[in-house]
Amino acid sequence: CDMTGHDSPDLAFKWTPSFTRDYEIAAVGSGFDVVLAVFDEDCTSELQCEDTFGDSEYAETVTGRFIAGSSYYIVVSGYRFLDDGMVSLTILPES
Repeated sequence: CDMTGHDSPDLAFKWTPSFTRDYEIAAVGSGFDVVLAVFDEDCTSELQCEDTFGDSEYAETVTGRFIAGSSYYIVVSGYRFLDDGMVSLTILPES
């Protein structure tokens, strides 16, 4: 879902949840407009993507049900050409 940020660096995390449940994945604290995407274990299908263009806090969040023992790739990138910098990624179970 990041159409213009194709030349910005990506940061990818492999995650395997221990429990099947709903989780919130958030990328926060950056100084640039972030795009947050979740891919399947083969990294071939984008399962979710969030890009709220122009968000003044530069934070993105996706929520959903993730299956225990399955691996997912969480990718954080910049929206604009060559956006980069620090970002904090959190994964929390939804209550």
